[in-house]
Amino acid sequence: MIRELHIENFVVIERATVLFESGVTAITGASGAGKSVLLSALSLACGARSEVDVVRTGCDEARVDLRIEMRDADGLVSEHVLSRVIPREGRSRAYVDGRPSTAHALAEIAGASVEIHGQHEQHKLGSTRVRSDLLDGFGGLARETVDHCAGEVAAVKAEMLALGGSAAERERELDYLEYQLQEIDSVSPSDCELDDLISEELLLSDVDKIHNLANQALATLANDEHLRTLMRDFQQIETFTELARRLDGVLAELDDVSRSVRDMVSTIDDDPTRLTRVRERISELRALCRKYGETLPDVLSFRDNLVREIERLRQHDERYQSLESSLKTAEAEYATAAADLKGQRREWAPQLSEAVTDHLSSLGMPFARFDTRVEGIDGGDVDFVFAPNGTDEMRTLGKIASGGETARCMLALDLAIGHRHSTGCVMFDEIDSGVDASAGDSIAAAIREASVGRQILVVTHLATVAASADTHLVVTKEHRSEHPISTLSYVDGPAREHEIARMLTGSDDDQSVSVARRLLNQ
Repeated sequence: MIRELHIENFVVIERATVLFESGVTAITGASGAGKSVLLSALSLACGARSEVDVVRTGCDEARVDLRIEMRDADGLVSEHVLSRVIPREGRSRAYVDGRPSTAHALAEIAGASVEIHGQHEQHKLGSTRVRSDLLDGFGGLARETVDHCAGEVAAVKAEMLALGGSAAERERELDYLEYQLQEIDSVSPSDCELDDLISEELLLSDVDKIHNLANQALATLANDEHLRTLMRDFQQIETFTELARRLDGVLAELDDVSRSVRDMVSTIDDDPTRLTRVRERISELRALCRKYGETLPDVLSFRDNLVREIERLRQHDERYQSLESSLKTAEAEYATAAADLKGQRREWAPQLSEAVTDHLSSLGMPFARFDTRVEGIDGGDVDFVFAPNGTDEMRTLGKIASGGETARCMLALDLAIGHRHSTGCVMFDEIDSGVDASAGDSIAAAIREASVGRQILVVTHLATVAASADTHLVVTKEHRSEHPISTLSYVDGPAREHEIARMLTGSDDDQSVSVARRLLNQ
């Protein structure tokens, strides 16, 4: 739902802010006053293509801000501000909630809440999916089964594509992966082996230095006779008893250190052959790391992936045959569901065409013909064709209908399907264009019916349509400093009576105002 539209320096509008309510809002004004400018500004904020000529004379840029209210599937309401800035020179800019964005993003956000029908306006009928949804909504048809089956077919095809490659290519890849696996397994590394070997290499490389240092340590530790004599002397004097006890502990610890040095040295042999083997093993492991991972755990992880990929390739043919069987089953299920849905759509299409044609007749188009054509494997290629007069050749609705005709067709469709639209706001431009006043009551009643639970904006020249609206917005043009300026204002009470009178007779004399008052009070 649209809540607020702000316009600056846009064609003939210098500055305007309009607040919108729910229900029907009629937009009126004399010919050329700027009603279509308002629609263009709204379309621009909804992502329509921009043109430089919308910038008001004497200004550097035009700006449009649209505040919309959206309700999600859980009923939660959120607001967004969609903005467009069109400079006289350079590219236009788009913003969502004040942040730079794209016109496409604006269109996606607005598309869920705002629908515009008018001359040269993009509308939802351009989408095959929307047309088929309208037909399905009219007939109460469910497409979930077909969509599910189509998804199954697509999923199986995607997996078959992922398996990909010719038999020769798979064989070459398998050979290469098996070569890599054999190279790793021939070395047979373990997680922490490299670190342990590096430590051992350091030890074996320094064996002479270690032996010399150990001998020096043992000689030094054995030279403790003075300490033992001192300990015996301390033991004879009561004052030094505690010191004697501590000194005895020190000597015991020195003896333990000496034993540890001897034990350690006894396990270290000068083994050049072992050192050579250790260095060769380190070289092998480092070569693996250079090719298959920075560390041995990385190499082992790479090996695990090789095993899985080799297994996948070895089972390729078996898996591919299984997928081919699954694809045949999925396609058969899809074909059955699609044929059933197509039959239902073709059954309901003439009824929709008849219902829309009947509504068009009541909307001032007694000779119009509307037809729904269903093609495609599931009947999803739905097209609406239209002939405004009985003798005209029927053609695609969006290509031949005028703005007013398109608006009335959309209103007729809305009435036919029972207002099962999700769009919160619909705007009809010149919906009464080309029809006489006798159709005004029918159009007004149809718009009132279509507005239940949502917002309708309608640009109209018929007093009966404007009088039936909940709110009334008037566009007025005047000249200031030789430049035309349009202003927007809501009217009510006597002001609205005078606007309705102008629409009825082109005058706001007492007699015309009296007729307008009666029309408003109906």
